[in-house]
Amino acid sequence: DYYSYGGLTRPAEIQRLPEVYLESISATPRLAAGAWRLDIRARVRNRSRSRQSREIGASLPALGIAADIGAFDLEPGERGEARWEIEADGAVPWSAESPQLYSLRVALFDDGAIADDMIERIGFREVKTRGKKILLNGRPVRLRGYNRHEDHPQFGCAIPVEAMMADLALMSDLGCNFIRTCHYPNDMRFLDLCDELGFYVWE
Repeated sequence: DYYSYGGLTRPAEIQRLPEVYLESISATPRLAAGAWRLDIRARVRNRSRSRQSREIGASLPALGIAADIGAFDLEPGERGEARWEIEADGAVPWSAESPQLYSLRVALFDDGAIADDMIERIGFREVKTRGKKILLNGRPVRLRGYNRHEDHPQFGCAIPVEAMMADLALMSDLGCNFIRTCHYPNDMRFLDLCDELGFYVWE
């Protein structure tokens, strides 16, 4: 009931990287005593042949938050990880009813100038379980939704954003707040749309 496809079926890009660059960033929100905190991790790689020093910082412009973490050194070919926690006063929690997103920017600085940066949209949400209930930000949620294959009669698995939006609009009209993405990671553009439009996703 399912076809395997070949070739490039999702957007691809080539990036020109500096000698010291950000490999990845992650941000995990945590609700403690009614206040949101954000655990940020950044992986940095030195692909040069010499020891390099860089500063690193993070910001959430919509909340007026900027945090300079300080400098660190990397040996030739070395990977390093910076980790820090910031308070996110005023953050509005994400939910299907109110899908509030924020842009997190992590930047590497070389002598005060930005050498590399990554921007990721995040939502402040915490998922836990209590007995048979799933809790989002401390409140039980009822999941109503569908299983969706990333496949289309016209486009195969190379689905344009417009077709993704059409699927989500149909599911929203049917009262859906939840999508199961079958047996494989879905296109990041689809997951971003779910974040924007307020859909819970089981991936």
